[in-house]
Amino acid sequence: MEKLHLLGTDNTPEVYLDSERKKFTIQGNSCCSNAKKFYSKILDQLDELTQHSLDALECVFQYEKLAQADLKMTLFLFHRLKSLARDGVEIVVKWKVNAADELLKKIAFDLEYMTEIKIEVIELKPKSAKIYS
Repeated sequence: MEKLHLLGTDNTPEVYLDSERKKFTIQGNSCCSNAKKFYSKILDQLDELTQHSLDALECVFQYEKLAQADLKMTLFLFHRLKSLARDGVEIVVKWKVNAADELLKKIAFDLEYMTEIKIEVIELKPKSAKIYS
């Protein structure tokens, strides 16, 4: 399977999926003008993983912003991950979020409840500004 690497923009997250390294990451803003089209590439790659002898996949989600349509597509991603888990793939999900972002933390708990995939929520401290004198 080929690696998938989509560079992030102001409205789309950076995506990296590599079955050899057993890594799947999404980070950045997800406010796509056409979420279905953007996420279909990722869903297709996850579907291809079922045809490979993958034993584990570490998934890291680090959204800055997540629009409603993109949230729906993220739920579809989690359903694909659940299918992989049913096929014997060990799925580890880390959900990195700004400690002050209660909405993204709640979304992680909701996704965990809806898909029964354990999600480790990692609260990140806000980046401190550097002041030069």
